[in-house]
Amino acid sequence: MGQMTINGVAIDMPAGANISIVNGIVTIGGRKATTYSQSGSVVVNITGDVGNLTADGDATVTGNANDVSAGGSVTCGSVAGDVTAGGSVRAAGRLGGSISAGGSVRIG
Repeated sequence: MGQMTINGVAIDMPAGANISIVNGIVTIGGRKATTYSQSGSVVVNITGDVGNLTADGDATVTGNANDVSAGGSVTCGSVAGDVTAGGSVRAAGRLGGSISAGGSVRIG
């Protein structure tokens, strides 16, 4: 079991789940989990491993992921697949796929 925080609101999630956080709707494993207010910027923090993550704001994964796509910046551990970010990418671990970033890229 992992935990996701969206703009300070905690949501439990199964480890390795596919997560989508887009247009105020949070979907975990294909099922709508909750909605949130989109006022201001959206910041997503995940503690634990996640499958695929899609977010329309900044995303931080304290753990590993398969693929990560964010409209803002991405900070993560290891990613087995691809990382796409509208902002910068900072990865502490190994990246298995390609990186597309609107800003800087830092690995390690």
